Amino acid sequence: MVPLDPPPSGIERQWLDFFAARGGTPAMLRQTMADPDLMDRVIAVIQNDARTLLEAASSVHLVREGLYEFVDPGLSLLALTRLPLLQERKLLRPCGWLASHEWARQARPARRRRLSLPVEGSFSLPFSEQVKLLADNQRPIETSVLVTFLLLRALADGTRLLHDHSVRTAEEVSHDLRVYVGPFGPEGLQINYHHGSSAYGNVGLAASTEWHRLDPV
Repeated sequence: MVPLDPPPSGIERQWLDFFAARGGTPAMLRQTMADPDLMDRVIAVIQNDARTLLEAASSVHLVREGLYEFVDPGLSLLALTRLPLLQERKLLRPCGWLASHEWARQARPARRRRLSLPVEGSFSLPFSEQVKLLADNQRPIETSVLVTFLLLRALADGTRLLHDHSVRTAEEVSHDLRVYVGPFGPEGLQINYHHGSSAYGNVGLAASTEWHRLDPV
């Protein structure tokens, strides 16, 4: 996107972030803000995203210790960060750095998923050793999928998993700078990055688990 001149602020900044999450441009933003009917439709999209998330919250299911099943509605990570619902309930901390990454802007098909949280024995290891613990039907989880699951669980019953630790995910920000998610404290869920080659006692790994019921919703 071409930067606005002068730089946006306030409500214009919020709308620009919303459009960036959906591949929009500054020109589209200004057209929307000048068109009340179009603005109403954009607001409806935001409200629909919130409803979609709330409706999926009841799908979270504990299969066994550390293994969960849920319906992923497929909202992009950046779209999640712009939902007033999550900010009002202090469920997601600010993470403006995500806007520059394509993987954070990508939505996914809605589908039923399973995840392992955390992968057993994955703490106090660098990422290269953590992935060796994965079973044949597992892979490092996408950040957007994990964040969606954690938010759904919190919306369902108030439980903030990862309240005192973090887990790495599949994405890299740059060479050896790997995304991690958590902790999930009173001020919301943290999404950040650090050196994947380092071992931290409170940082494990989360994994997607493929299975025979991984069907479209």
